[in-house]
Amino acid sequence: MKTRFQSLPFKCNLQRYTAGLDGAVYEWKLKDFKREKENVLKGCNYTCVVSTPDSRNIYAVGSDKKLKEFDETNQISKEYPTGSVLTQVVLSVSGRTLFAVGLCTLNQVDP
Repeated sequence: MKTRFQSLPFKCNLQRYTAGLDGAVYEWKLKDFKREKENVLKGCNYTCVVSTPDSRNIYAVGSDKKLKEFDETNQISKEYPTGSVLTQVVLSVSGRTLFAVGLCTLNQVDP
C-alpha cells in the first residue's frame, strides 16, 4: 500500500508520528522500523502532526476543520472545531503552547 505522508516531525527519541493524506496518523518505532499504532479517519486529509515532548499526546490537523488530540493509545481523545481548515500545527519545546495556522474563508455578511 502506498501512502503519501504530509507531515513527519523530528524528535530526539526513537518514536515518530506521521500524518497522511489518506486520513491516517501512525506511530512508528524507528529502532526496528515498525508501525506501532494507527488511527485512520476516512474523509480527513491530515496535513500536520506533532507530539508533546513526552509523547503522551499527539495533535493533528487536516481537512475536516478540527484540531484533534490523540491519547497514548493513538485514539482521538478530544476534538476542537476551528471553523477553518488548519494546515500546520507547532508545539513549543515545553509542550505547553500550541500554535496552529490554516486557510481563512471570508464570508460576506449583509448589514
